[in-house]
Amino acid sequence: MAVLSRDFGGMKLSGREAETFVRQVASSETLQVVLASLERGRRLHRLMAEQSKVTVDAGHRGHGK
Repeated sequence: MAVLSRDFGGMKLSGREAETFVRQVASSETLQVVLASLERGRRLHRLMAEQSKVTVDAGHRGHGK
């Protein structure tokens, strides 16, 4: 499966990755988490462009891997 993303460009997914992608796209709960993460990334990108540096909180909140 080929996926084109405005933010990440193009990529190919197959097997388990493709199944996971389809499941995540179909889940509205996951979509909200993804949108929140994308907004944080865009905010960091804007700050980096404006200030040439950013501060990222690396605290452990039980999220992610």
